[in-house]
Amino acid sequence: MLQFPFYRLEARLLAHRSESAAVLSCSKYGEHPPASVAASDFRGISRNLLYAMMGEQLVPTVSASGIQLSSHPVWRREMNAQHLTVDEMKDSMRAPWIAGDFGAIAREIGVPAAEDFVARMGLEPGARVLDIACGTGNATIPLARRGARVTGLDMIPHLLEEARARADREGLGIRFDEGFAERLPYPDGSFDVLVSMFGIMFSPLPATVVSEMARVLRPGGRLALANWTSSSGFTEKMFAVVGRHLPPPPPGAISPYLWGEEATVRDRLKSDFDAVETSVVPVRWELQRSAAASAEFFARNSGPIQLALGRLDASKQAAFLHDQEQLWIDNNLSTNGENHTLISNEYLKTLATRRGL
Repeated sequence: MLQFPFYRLEARLLAHRSESAAVLSCSKYGEHPPASVAASDFRGISRNLLYAMMGEQLVPTVSASGIQLSSHPVWRREMNAQHLTVDEMKDSMRAPWIAGDFGAIAREIGVPAAEDFVARMGLEPGARVLDIACGTGNATIPLARRGARVTGLDMIPHLLEEARARADREGLGIRFDEGFAERLPYPDGSFDVLVSMFGIMFSPLPATVVSEMARVLRPGGRLALANWTSSSGFTEKMFAVVGRHLPPPPPGAISPYLWGEEATVRDRLKSDFDAVETSVVPVRWELQRSAAASAEFFARNSGPIQLALGRLDASKQAAFLHDQEQLWIDNNLSTNGENHTLISNEYLKTLATRRGL
């Protein structure tokens, strides 16, 4: 049975420029969150942040009395219709990525898929490339190795620090910026190529992201996306297990895995992009440990899973972790299961061209 301390998110209200701002910081606790965090606030925050990864999007409203969360059709009409800003949502968007250690997962299983993805792009040396949600640089680094002038953008400072360190070790001149896909900090037409691997799919505002991608790409610029598939991929199976142990999302919830469905992708891109091509790309996760140990590694470092654990009591945690472990065991393709795990996964690759103005 998997047993380990899990991460909890503590909500603090801080005064900033005469306004209340929700600041979420990651702390490692044992069985109970700090007494300073109201139970109702904690449950609501963790539920919202978890479903940001699974498909349920709730509107956070911050006031002097605390943080309120409620489901809302804003995610269909998106941010502008409800007068929400990225500043009002940025802490909830960051939380799943600080609740665990995404960098550890990226180092363990993310590098081969990213290098293969970049190798197939046929990138021209000197191209101005933006990697959105670049994380620790798994795609950014090979893009720069091929002679591109690369900018990596991510909303998580410590992931950017790791990416910068990787680039410095290889002597690569990559610019790394902290920012959000929903509000790209670049002038119109700044890039020839835009890349995102398993990044934009987790934004609660897909239409806003598409608009921003189109804005910063020059006419004729190329878009290349990789997003986990919605039906048969192992990533979706893992979060399906999460969903079985939590209340269902409300009607109208937007799943991040819709970015892994061809019809949805074509519909989202049709206003700004031409020559949309999609293909399902198989990828294998290889870990030099048993399936049970691999399940523990992923559960320990996955922010969404940590958030799920924070919502469950001890007995439900045990049941949840058992189901996660069994999923890894059942899907392990390795013939040496004692110290080797081989998982078949897949993503939808999308290529498109920015329509001329």
